[in-house]
Amino acid sequence: MTTFGESAATNLLRTVFAPWVQDLDLSIESIDANGAILRMRFSDRL
Repeated sequence: MTTFGESAATNLLRTVFAPWVQDLDLSIESIDANGAILRMRFSDRL
């Protein structure tokens, strides 16, 4: 069985999500079987 981890989730954020989602500059703080916690940096642009 393969696991879906931080590396795979980060790859999805960078390659699959729409450009406006990518502009949020989200990063994976933690991920487990129950879900994920994402972090978004402060941005004057947003």
